[in-house]
Amino acid sequence: MIWTFLMTKLGRILSSILFVVSAIAAIFLAGKRDEKKARQIEDLRDYKETKEKIDETPVTRTRDAAAQRLRDNDQIR
Repeated sequence: MIWTFLMTKLGRILSSILFVVSAIAAIFLAGKRDEKKARQIEDLRDYKETKEKIDETPVTRTRDAAAQRLRDNDQIR
């Protein structure tokens, strides 16, 4: 039954349309997947950079030393 439908002109047109739509959907989904992976890699790089900045921050033992460090870095008035 399917073969007889595919042999008709309408069946060939519909199968061609279905093939084109499937190809477009596959390309779109592949691009979306690749973009997600690229975004995750960029997020991990940003996290690494932030973590390194946090780890490089010197530990201050007193309140006055912490306030002075913040003033030196223009992070406090």
